[in-house]
Amino acid sequence: MDVSVQDEQRNDMNVSYEAASRRLPDGHPHGAIRHSRDLVKGMLESAPGNRGRAVTGDRAHDVMLVVSELVTNAYLHAGGAVEVWIGWQGDDLRVEVEDSSPRHPREPEDSLKGEGGGFGCQLIEALTDGWGVCATRTGRTGKAVYARFSFED
Repeated sequence: MDVSVQDEQRNDMNVSYEAASRRLPDGHPHGAIRHSRDLVKGMLESAPGNRGRAVTGDRAHDVMLVVSELVTNAYLHAGGAVEVWIGWQGDDLRVEVEDSSPRHPREPEDSLKGEGGGFGCQLIEALTDGWGVCATRTGRTGKAVYARFSFED
């Protein structure tokens, strides 16, 4: 079953973000997950967005878990993550994980869910304020899966 995520055009290239990105190492996903978490943790703690307030506690854990899930899924289902990007625009945080596959995320049939996984789409849906698929920022072949978190009061 196809996931009903927003497939948006890359129309935010002229939007001003406080952002950082990191090309991820080839090989085992654990290194890529660690590098992604380090980048995200730095952005959450320095809080260039969110009116200068650091993001901590449960919401920070939610962001870290979603990033880990997106990177893991890129390795499991799309041949590996290529780059992670995180950016603040006001009180909204957007995280993107780029991979080289044009194939969109798919939620597995219920009969295939279990100890081996299959709950990633539900997890991302529950922890974010929106997510979807868009073109890569770098212009490479493939896609970026993004997640958006709002920190409005």
